[in-house]
Amino acid sequence: MKLKELYAALKELSPQNSYCLNDYSKESTNVLEYNKKKKLWEYYFLDEREGKGDFRTFNTEEEACEYILDDAIECIKTFRDADMDAVKEKYLRADKSVS
Repeated sequence: MKLKELYAALKELSPQNSYCLNDYSKESTNVLEYNKKKKLWEYYFLDEREGKGDFRTFNTEEEACEYILDDAIECIKTFRDADMDAVKEKYLRADKSVS
């Protein structure tokens, strides 16, 4: 898998763009870039203060893209589950207040 396929998969998995890759218009984003000097792919989280976190390196674009896709799937699952739990709690509370 190359970047083109990764972007397509991320778009399909996360239409609301809950997982951002190289989207510098967001307050924070995940970044994948090729470091020509080190001849490595670097992947990290860039926060709004331009601090880098969760830094990882890969020898190939394919390795990096596969890792990112797996990471995105886990991230999206976590957000989806949290959203579903929040909705459930909201309606459980509403149901108890009606009783």
